Amino acid sequence: MLQRLGEGMRNELSAGPAGMETVSAAQMVHAFARFLLAVRSRYSLLVASLIGCGVLGGLYLLVATRYYAASAQVLIVEANHERGTPQFASEDRWQRTLMPTHRSLIRSAKVLERAIAKLSPEHQVDFLGRPKDRWTEFLQGNLSVSSPQNTNILEVRYRSRDPHTAAVVVDAVVSSYMQFIDETYQGTARQILEILTREKTELEARLAKNENELLALRQQAADLGYSSETRTTHPLIQRAMDLNAKLMEARSKRISLEVTWQQVQQAIQAGTDLNQYVLSVAELVGQELIRYRLGLNTSDATLQARLSQTLLEDQAKLQTLLTERGYGWGHPEVVALQEKIRRTQEFLQNFPQWVKMRSDSLTATQVGPALLEIISQKVAEAQLLEASLARQYEEAQAEAVALTGTLARIDILAREVEWLRNLRQVLLQRMTELDTQQKGQELRAFVIAEPEVNPVPVSPDWRFVLLAALMGGIGLGLGLIYVVDILDDRFRSIEELQAATGVPVLATVRNLQLAGDGGIETLPAFANPNSAESEAFRTLRTALALTDHETNLLVVTSAQPGEGKTTILANLAVAMARAGKRTLLIDADLRRPGLTALLRLRGRVGLSAIIRSEDDLEAVVRANIVHTPLETLDVIPAGARPSNPAELLGSQRFSELLAWAEGVYDQVFVDSPPILATSDAAVIGRLTGAVLLVIQPAKTTRRMILRTVESFQLLRIPVVGVVLNRIDSREGGYYGYEYYGYGYDSHYGEDHEEHEVSEEAEAAEKATPALGFAVGAEARDKPTPAETEGEAQPARRVRRVA
Repeated sequence: MLQRLGEGMRNELSAGPAGMETVSAAQMVHAFARFLLAVRSRYSLLVASLIGCGVLGGLYLLVATRYYAASAQVLIVEANHERGTPQFASEDRWQRTLMPTHRSLIRSAKVLERAIAKLSPEHQVDFLGRPKDRWTEFLQGNLSVSSPQNTNILEVRYRSRDPHTAAVVVDAVVSSYMQFIDETYQGTARQILEILTREKTELEARLAKNENELLALRQQAADLGYSSETRTTHPLIQRAMDLNAKLMEARSKRISLEVTWQQVQQAIQAGTDLNQYVLSVAELVGQELIRYRLGLNTSDATLQARLSQTLLEDQAKLQTLLTERGYGWGHPEVVALQEKIRRTQEFLQNFPQWVKMRSDSLTATQVGPALLEIISQKVAEAQLLEASLARQYEEAQAEAVALTGTLARIDILAREVEWLRNLRQVLLQRMTELDTQQKGQELRAFVIAEPEVNPVPVSPDWRFVLLAALMGGIGLGLGLIYVVDILDDRFRSIEELQAATGVPVLATVRNLQLAGDGGIETLPAFANPNSAESEAFRTLRTALALTDHETNLLVVTSAQPGEGKTTILANLAVAMARAGKRTLLIDADLRRPGLTALLRLRGRVGLSAIIRSEDDLEAVVRANIVHTPLETLDVIPAGARPSNPAELLGSQRFSELLAWAEGVYDQVFVDSPPILATSDAAVIGRLTGAVLLVIQPAKTTRRMILRTVESFQLLRIPVVGVVLNRIDSREGGYYGYEYYGYGYDSHYGEDHEEHEVSEEAEAAEKATPALGFAVGAEARDKPTPAETEGEAQPARRVRRVA
């Protein structure tokens, strides 16, 4: 068997990948079909699993805690005021980065802590019995945030044991999220605006105060006969006014620098382009300083101009050498001068590109800190200048006031009011620019669907529970069927049995039913030769005739008692005899002679007496052979039960009996005990040289069958084939032993493997021969099958046990 399996594996490997794929696909289909048959056979497990899971699902629906859900939808828009249109989810970065970021942001601890702080005690029912430091974690577990594909909409959903609490929690979470967005995305710009607004308020208050004082002084000066159109300005007063103008200019520049510093810092934090600020800073601090601090050489322009001048001079010199002095183009001085001109031209041509490459090599991380440092220096210088001018202005103001009194005060206040008005205009302009830049790329969130109270619970969902119970029942049922099927140690198909044993299946026989209490007339093959059961034995007869082994001397056995080997043997003998074969049946089961009981031959002299007899073998056999109603079928019953059946079957006398029978009859069948019960079958098999194995698939396990076949293989006794017996039409489909008839529908009584006969019946058989059988003196008048041919066939050699 191992040799056959090895050859099969080599054949599959030699078939190549295509062949292996075909075999694998066929095996998968076969395994799936076999599993479906197992489900059909054990459907009660599937039904029980469905009922059990359905009951559990119903109990869960009754006792499970009800949960209610509320949801809200938030629209995220990034507005671009330069284009005037909002940006929606058409850009891939929304789906790849921004939307996942906002989904995580809503479920972040910072947002949820704010939301919990907004909940009133009556809406904290879900947190009862839990430590306060775990409330945020619990809220995260019951809160879900999703966004439909290709949209900027966030759907916030929360589950609670109270429907009103669910709606309140969702509203609190959304409110906290929008507050966080407002603080995060507009916080820096708002801080700058607040600073400028405070300065603007203070400036306006000071301007109003100075304007009122100026108005009062002008009224007083008018009373004294002062005329502003005809007055002349004193140098001290003019100095104070000049200092006031410079102080106003210094303050304006300081404010501009501070605002620019804030804008650059905000741009660095946001990661935007800094080139626009380089130009604006250059106007404030000077281009030469910018070039120097950014690593650009200020002497590059000078170098370029000098090289250009040198190029012109060299070209003029070359022209002079060629025209005035008459040098040729190959003159060393001309060649050297041409090489110098070429290199100078090449340097001047590549000079702008070289400068650009050096400028482009500066990264944002280098430009940003450099700009901040430059602006910080200029702010510090502006503050020092402003402080100095303020000190000088105060001194000049004191001198002018002491000199001119009210007149000087009027001029000073007029200048200061004008300066304050201009400064207010600068602040307003800066605030407008900052607000425009802030709104140029603004992120906004809008609630488009408010949370509503839903009185219908979302959990437990009876549809989901029903589906889960159904799927669980089906899965559990199929799993149980699979486990039970795996634990069922039986062959499930003819192909599986043949592949494992290496023995062909010659025929399948359904559950036979005898027509009476016993005798050859009750056998289906004799009583109803046209039935489906009889057709099975004709098939078996043909298979034996076509096998490669010699089967004219054949022992029939089984793995264990009760598998129907005796009934199969008797019907096979009848089918063989009806085909004109001179057939002899020998009941060699001396321990439990089932064939003798089946044919109602108990009490007759049989095999045991023939073997023990010392008379002429042929004479003893002819005297005790039993003839049946079929002229071509004879029987040798077992006879009395001996105490040493194994020794009798292994004797020389039994071997000579088989040799005589093989020479006289066309077909000799020997009924033996089961191979796993005794060694008699192995002893007989060594003599016959061929074994026919009868198996009942629903009863005999895989292990028993393999042990049986291996036992014969170890003794080198060929098993010509297997007969599958008692194939039930209800289970045959599952086990793969489906019985196929051809228009037969006869029915019989119960099939008997071991036909038990009561003591009274046995005594009656001793007194009266079986119906249709001739034996002893009656048989002497009837010619043997060999005599009907005119002369006996020569005896064939029979295997003998060494």
